[in-house]
Amino acid sequence: MPYFALFATQGIDLLSKKISRFDHIPKSLILLRNEKSARGLISFIILISLFLPLSKQFFINPKKFNSYIYGNRQSFDISPKFAEKLKEITKPDDKIYIAGAESQILFYAQRESATRFIYTYPLIFATPYREKFQQEVIEQLKSHPLKAIVYSNDIYSWKFQNYEPLEFKKFLKEYISERYNLVGGYLWDKDKEIWISSIAQNNDLPSLLLYERKM
Repeated sequence: MPYFALFATQGIDLLSKKISRFDHIPKSLILLRNEKSARGLISFIILISLFLPLSKQFFINPKKFNSYIYGNRQSFDISPKFAEKLKEITKPDDKIYIAGAESQILFYAQRESATRFIYTYPLIFATPYREKFQQEVIEQLKSHPLKAIVYSNDIYSWKFQNYEPLEFKKFLKEYISERYNLVGGYLWDKDKEIWISSIAQNNDLPSLLLYERKM
């Protein structure tokens, strides 16, 4: 980006010099004969042309802004409601595992993460450590059973550059199926989120699922 900025600055400077040297400039644009004025006008036109396509986002509320950037079907809007469901089945000192990228739920619910990975990105990004990190989470879940687990079906939580942690996801689904009951999840209906309690255990349709440890 700095290189493009330098090239753009040089281009504006050269263009303003050429314009200021034109012989036939209308009287209404007499300011363009001044090199600094020409440079300022060109810069202003460029800034306006860059701002106009994005101007809408500066005049809408946060909820509409989320939809504007991420689309109507995203987890940001439902996270506060989901956090309330999580708080109903956990205590303040219960630690939670977010199997997904929705770490904001921890904030809304005022609960701590059971692992140092508050989202799945370190487990899927192309680094030499991702399999090691996956194994670390597996060991922590096995050794410290949690009161609740949040599972996201959002593909962006689980896929990076065509890589998907299939073995890790397989472990999670088997682990959850054996030890947890499904409390419910959010389904999308015409771009509106609906909380559903009676969902099949292996249902992949909801965007977010909440599980509670079996008694």
